[in-house]
Amino acid sequence: MKSERDRTAGPAGFETMAIHGPSEERPYPYRAVSPPIVHSSTFRFEDIDAMRTEMDDAREGIFYSRRNNPTSLDAEQRLAMLEGCDNGALFACGMAAITTTVLSRVEAGDHVAVFKDIYGGAVNFFTNVLPRYGVAVTWVDTNDYAGLESALQPNTKAIYFESPTNPMLKIVDLERMGEIGRRHGAALIFDNTLATPYLQRPLDWGIDGVVYSATKYLCGHSDLIMGAATGAAEWMDGVHNTRYVFGGVIDPHSAWLFSRSLATLAVRMERHCDNAERLAEFLVSHPQVERVQFPALAEPEQRALAERQMRRYGAMIGFEVKGGGDRADRVVSRLRHVCLGPSLGGIESLIVEPRYATHRRMTREQREALGIGEGMLRLSVGMESVDDLIADFTQALEG
Repeated sequence: MKSERDRTAGPAGFETMAIHGPSEERPYPYRAVSPPIVHSSTFRFEDIDAMRTEMDDAREGIFYSRRNNPTSLDAEQRLAMLEGCDNGALFACGMAAITTTVLSRVEAGDHVAVFKDIYGGAVNFFTNVLPRYGVAVTWVDTNDYAGLESALQPNTKAIYFESPTNPMLKIVDLERMGEIGRRHGAALIFDNTLATPYLQRPLDWGIDGVVYSATKYLCGHSDLIMGAATGAAEWMDGVHNTRYVFGGVIDPHSAWLFSRSLATLAVRMERHCDNAERLAEFLVSHPQVERVQFPALAEPEQRALAERQMRRYGAMIGFEVKGGGDRADRVVSRLRHVCLGPSLGGIESLIVEPRYATHRRMTREQREALGIGEGMLRLSVGMESVDDLIADFTQALEG
């Protein structure tokens, strides 16, 4: 029997949308509850008119999986729903999302401004790659809004930044950035990897386009490499067209796994945040810890900003142990439940020394200018028993 249920009702809650996705408007074949995995590189048509119709639809036309695939399109729409926007795009990795989105907005002769405190892979792109294509880059101290406006030029096409930043966890005022971007006619490209759309929706504050290393919290299980971008339909047209040229797409099975991961994003982020708050309180009181970076423990202005634009404080902690780099090496080597690894956002806790991983291409002086000391550790708090994590850090710090 066909249901007479109203399918035009207003948007549901985050958790409901994450689980059901766009299937309410577009039911799956065979009455399937789970989205099907369509393992097809190309798609056939009954006549030339049908083919032309699909090929002319740049946003949702399905004719070749480098452009669109039913499984990846469903996953992209699912993410866009959570972001509160029109359109999304999935990529083979986070750097593919970053580079493709930036390249969709600039050309030779343009200028971009970038806050200094960003992911190391993006630093490499803006420092060593983008200028080779005739795009000038100006670096600005993070949260120096007056300095940012002074750096903007008539040919500034984009401003790139992130919040919370990696690894210093600085909070950037998204509303203020939105005002600056509109006043100067510069597109705002924002990396929301550490917060996810569950904790923070940048587009609500006037940001134009959002990028993710979806490998991290969005996928959340340390078993997928993926990137994502979201934004208004017109914005995403350029992203999709550039992705079609460069080809950084994902396969259908990865898209299906991504949709499955989104269904548990809210539950996972709540547990991550619960554990991080407990662990941050422990670390800040430990005599072997020099300092702790965590939004809940930041100076009042930064904490108030996080509380205004984020649902919770996130699950990343930066902290510096007493004794410098040698001591940090020892602490890491003694941990039992926390994995030493360069990524973040998985269900397991992951720790890394930025000087060896995310910021290894920088000199010591450059890292210290950002506040990254030799004894600094970046911790991605997982979903283990928080009592076990506290006990693990106790023995590692005191050994």
